[in-house]
Amino acid sequence: MPNNAYNIHWASMAENPLKILIVDDENDIISILSMGFEKLGCQVISANSATDGILKYKEQKPELVLSDIRMPGKASGFDLLKAVKTLNPNQPVALMTGFSDIPPSEMYHEGAFAVFPKPFDRNQIVETMLKSLKPLADRLADKAPLGSAKLEKTFPGLSQAAEAHQFNLGSGGFFVANFIEAEKGKLVSFKINFQGGSPSALEGVGQVKWVRKAGTENLKPGSGIEFLFLTDGCKVAVSDFIKNAQPKSFIPTN
Repeated sequence: MPNNAYNIHWASMAENPLKILIVDDENDIISILSMGFEKLGCQVISANSATDGILKYKEQKPELVLSDIRMPGKASGFDLLKAVKTLNPNQPVALMTGFSDIPPSEMYHEGAFAVFPKPFDRNQIVETMLKSLKPLADRLADKAPLGSAKLEKTFPGLSQAAEAHQFNLGSGGFFVANFIEAEKGKLVSFKINFQGGSPSALEGVGQVKWVRKAGTENLKPGSGIEFLFLTDGCKVAVSDFIKNAQPKSFIPTN
């Protein structure tokens, strides 16, 4: 029987197994990851390069994509992410990296819903990947612990805040400018108020995924925060926003 944390459409998986594409130039890593998914009934498709991964994605149309970033060849896992998102903006794609010259903020901005470090925790990868298939309201149903950091801001409205590069909402979290107090990985209890438009407020708990302490001409200092929990009213408002706006970014860079 599956662990409850992995119970994603389990009843239908026996007849229609979920397909996951795993892309890595190391076969040992593919084998280790494959075992975690196959024991839950998933069908694993593998590729050893980003170019082959893009081809197999087009042929097999998997429900999930997991790719290393640095691989031999002209294309990287970051290129694969952008190519897959061009083909299907709603496709869940996660990246793995031991080292990369591409900052995590760019990966989340281009639509990656998770960035796993190497060496990795296989169970965490399996759980996170399968959880990505749940609707937002279900993913954020369990109340997270209160954050050690507090964030409370008020903006005229979401569109105005985005145009001023003060706040922007993605499909899995948000960017907020001039909030650099919490380190990467820390939990943040937040309440964001908007004086006009919808949503009128965002309240919940998130995790800091990246911090930009020094701004540039085009990018203000700030943090990217992933949603872990939203209050019931906020879940509805954010779900409606995502449905209508179809944001490219999981967490925007600005």
